[in-house]
Amino acid sequence: MRTPGLVFALALDASIMLASCASPANPPGPEDSAVEEPSEVEEVTDHREPRMPQASAVFDSPWPTDFLRQELSDTALAKTNTYIDDRVAVAGPASVEMVFQETIDEWHWGWTTDLAKLSVQTFSDYPVPDPLFIIGSEQQFMIDELENRGRIYMGSLTRS
Repeated sequence: MRTPGLVFALALDASIMLASCASPANPPGPEDSAVEEPSEVEEVTDHREPRMPQASAVFDSPWPTDFLRQELSDTALAKTNTYIDDRVAVAGPASVEMVFQETIDEWHWGWTTDLAKLSVQTFSDYPVPDPLFIIGSEQQFMIDELENRGRIYMGSLTRS
């Protein structure tokens, strides 16, 4: 039979353990921090050359079964890079028509245009002259641009 003192001691011990897990009444806030925030944003530059993946010799055999995940990834990237480089060399320069919604920061315009040109050069043997790329943050903007250019009929993209 348990004594009341033992039950009380166990209950007190459990209460102390639970209380130590609880958050403090006044948790430290940002104003309590000893670390000073920089007043200006510093530009971070990394002058390392990008690592170019290399195809692994493991994949010279038709059905390899013993390879590392990194070897698989690097080989796939190396073969993709070679494929894209070969396609771009054959396709020549690409011309695209780009339309950006004003909500898209101009910083994105250059790399997005480069990516669109690369897509046109790489993935089609039958390029469309001056394909249209509409980059926006709202669906209605893109629908309006297509309608204004006569690429879709009024209301063809509305839900019924």
